[in-house]
This record gives sequence, structure tokens and C-alpha cells, in this order.
Amino acid sequence: MLTRHTAQGRDLRWSVLSWFRGAAMEHATDGEPAPQPPMEAVKEALAWALPQLAAVRFLSMAAQAHTEEQADDFYVYAENQRHQWGRPHLLDPEGLRGHILAGEDAPSDAANRGTGTALIHLSAAAGLGGQGIGADLLAEALAGSGLLPQVSREMWEEVLTQAELEGRPLVPENLIVDPLERALLASGEDLLKARDTAVQLSGYGSLLVMHGLLLPRTPGLGLLFRLINDLGVGQALIGMAAGCWKPQSFTQTLVVCLDPYYAWLCDQLAAQVAAGPPLFRRAGEDTAEAFMQDWLASIKNLSSRDASDCH
Repeated sequence: MLTRHTAQGRDLRWSVLSWFRGAAMEHATDGEPAPQPPMEAVKEALAWALPQLAAVRFLSMAAQAHTEEQADDFYVYAENQRHQWGRPHLLDPEGLRGHILAGEDAPSDAANRGTGTALIHLSAAAGLGGQGIGADLLAEALAGSGLLPQVSREMWEEVLTQAELEGRPLVPENLIVDPLERALLASGEDLLKARDTAVQLSGYGSLLVMHGLLLPRTPGLGLLFRLINDLGVGQALIGMAAGCWKPQSFTQTLVVCLDPYYAWLCDQLAAQVAAGPPLFRRAGEDTAEAFMQDWLASIKNLSSRDASDCH
């Protein structure tokens, strides 16, 4: 199985992690679970891979910054390393859908250029604690991150300022963690659960992206997207979907999903799907195949329209 996940020039430890991810995505054969890599090999690969990931080093450094000098060093490091992270995966599926239907170019991400700075401050809060950056800056970072678009800066500032006045922590202590330490202490069972959670959540993120690409609307998808919007996790899910196919990005997502919150989130979304109505059936349609045919037809019609516009 390992040879299926190897690539020229890739370290075998990345291949082990790719196999670990792929085992959760493959269908069982003859009723048997997909072959899994040895857990000891997975742990060894994680111990080697995680310190190489800029995002993990970044968060780990924030968690270890206990003095003002260390905090200053963290911000210098963050600014120097920002170019390695790439742009955050921010996408407005509904907006993208509207632009496509109107025959317009997809919007530029120029409006999201401040997102990198916002995420630096959020990571600092996760490592240093909210008091380390203050209520005003934390409110600005939360509003600018794009992660909870329904909550304004003023709303964040009101809640955080009140917490600061009352002497309550701006960031719960259980959220101030060193991701590298958490991953290295995780059990095999913890890693399996986080892996399965990451794969499932990336699937929900893919549905959001496909909605932007004209996936037909259905009552089931509408209810699911409404829950995702109410929970404010759409951008996080899209980010997971964007990095799911690369072992480096998936490894980062795996570490994130060790937090029990994400297992809870996965359960909430799965419960909505189970409650119905079916995701891929519209009123009057008997099969998911009819749904897919409608989607393909809408894309074909769009392609034909674009081709005619070129003449």
C-alpha cells in the first residue's frame, strides 16, 4: 500500500501520512476496512513532519511565548514567515455563484489582503492568551479573519471588553495549546478519530465550494449550509477542503482536529444530514443521478453561453 502513495523525491514519511489520510477516504473492499499504516510509523512520521510545517512552528512559538521579549520575537518571526503560508483560503460560495451566473469574472481576493495579519493576531491570542494582545486588537482580528462573518467588529469588541473589565480570560485556557506537543502526546485512537474528523469536515467544505460552482440547490443542502453559517465555520471547512489532498496541509488539519471541538462539529453536521431531507435530491426528483445530471447540464449550458459570447 505504501507504494501507492510514494512520489519521486518525496520522503517516505510523507508517504506514510498520505497513506494514513487515504485509508480514511477509500471505500472498504469486501466488507473489510481499508488497510492502515502501522500506528507507530504514523507517529514517527508526525514527529518528523510537524516541526517542518511553518504553521505548526508558528503556533508552537506563540504557545511558548511567556515573556514580552518572547512575544516580540514571535511577531518578528510571523512577519518574516508570512510569505511562506500562501493566501488564506477565503471564498464566498454564494458570491462566486452569483458572479458565474451573471457571466462575470470571479472577484479578486484584494479585499482579503488583511486576513493574514488578522490570523497572526488570532494565533498570538491562542498562544499568548487574549490579554496578551488586548480586547481591541483581538476584536479587530476576529472580525478581519473572515471566519465568523456574521459577527461584526463592534459585537466582538463589546463582548471582549466586558470580559476584560470583569477579569475573565479573553481566550479560554483550554484553547491555549502547543499544537506540536498535543500531537506528540496523542494516542493512536486520538489520531484515528482526528483523521476521520478531518476527512469528513473537508467533505462539507467541498460541498460549499461546489455550491459556488453551481451545484443545484436542494432543501437538504439548504439546511446544511444554514447550520454551517449559524456555526460560523464555513471558511474553516473550505480551508480544510482546499488542503485535503496534500499531505503537508492535511497533516496541519489533522493536528487541528485533535481538538474535541471539531469532533463535536462533525457530529452536529452529520446529525443534520441524517435528519434529512436528502442532500442530493430536489422536490420531485427520485434519484441522486437526476440531481447530478441537472448539475452537469447547468455547467454545459454555461460553457455553451461562454463559447457563444466569444464569437
